[in-house]
Amino acid sequence: MNKTFEQLLDGYLTDTLSAQELSTFHEMLENPANATLLAAAIDLAAREKSFVGNEDQESGRRQSLERLRTRIHETAAAPKIRALRSGRRWTAAATIAVLITAGLYLWQKNSRTAVEEPATHHDIAAVKGSATLTLANGTTISLDSLHNGSTVNSHGLRLSMQNGAVSYNPDGNTKTDITYHTISTSRGRQFVLTLPDGSSVTLNASSQIRFPATFAKDKREVEVSGEAYFDIAQNAAAPFMVNAGDVKVQVLGTSFNLKAYTDEPNIATTLVSGAVKVSSPQKSVVLEPGQQSVAGSDLTVRNVDISETIAWKEGRFEFYGNIKDIMIQLQRWYDISSVEYQGDIAKYEVAATISRTKKLSEVLALLEKTGNIHFIIQGNKVIVKI
Repeated sequence: MNKTFEQLLDGYLTDTLSAQELSTFHEMLENPANATLLAAAIDLAAREKSFVGNEDQESGRRQSLERLRTRIHETAAAPKIRALRSGRRWTAAATIAVLITAGLYLWQKNSRTAVEEPATHHDIAAVKGSATLTLANGTTISLDSLHNGSTVNSHGLRLSMQNGAVSYNPDGNTKTDITYHTISTSRGRQFVLTLPDGSSVTLNASSQIRFPATFAKDKREVEVSGEAYFDIAQNAAAPFMVNAGDVKVQVLGTSFNLKAYTDEPNIATTLVSGAVKVSSPQKSVVLEPGQQSVAGSDLTVRNVDISETIAWKEGRFEFYGNIKDIMIQLQRWYDISSVEYQGDIAKYEVAATISRTKKLSEVLALLEKTGNIHFIIQGNKVIVKI
């Protein structure tokens, strides 16, 4: 009878696997799909009373976790740039390494040989961001100042605030001119709105959407900068179009993520469900669910893990790439004024999954577990050393 991944992990920690089972377990570690299972298993094991008690049992399980972490770090130590470009092998291993480290820390914290908490007296808080509505006449309204149930009428549109999200609906007054509203989020702020056609949009930090007060009968068109997740209401008679710089995304009824920050070189469109047509000055492509188009000097298509792409919407950081790109993401969420790099940063790649609810010091401490990297916080400045 074949054992599950959880059973193999338990057998590894207790040194009860056969040679064949051990080989199977090592193969399963390379599957990114098992990262979540591993995180849950480690988290559960760290909280079980059986983890704390007999000195020999504690020592044995700690050694098993250390061996597992060492092996995964060795797997991740292959030429990182080449491995990252050639597939998911290295990123999966490094992600699991972070999860193992977090689980080992949690177990040590709960055991009688607990380690001390990371120092937090030097820390940078998450930004207390804001969301702003700019009406067609130029009037600016702080959406954070509106109470639940508040309404604002402007140019044939009624804005309603419910549970921290905004809904737009026609107010019954017919308008012949096309007017536009804009919603912007600052660093550290996300916002959800429902457009006049019933489509839902979630804006990530440092993002903006511009849309008409009422959509035309034959088309629905908005402009976006930054990052946004769309869940589009179906209307075959009025295709939905999103403009982001030189990229246009056309849909009928679908869910997708669009990342178009001005401080990043490429615009990425990831399809969750349905179908979209992405057009750039170079060419056009039609995406299938699970595919991502990347528009830069060319327009290319690749298969991706959707859960990684929309992790921001679910309160997680998903880091896969160069440390400079990762620090750009952190600057959108934490009050980091500047970043100084020391050492050969260009060749340092990181893969990690970390909750956005953590303090910056905790995030950086976990990133340090991925290898030979160190962070120093000085006021609102972060120094990255390789």
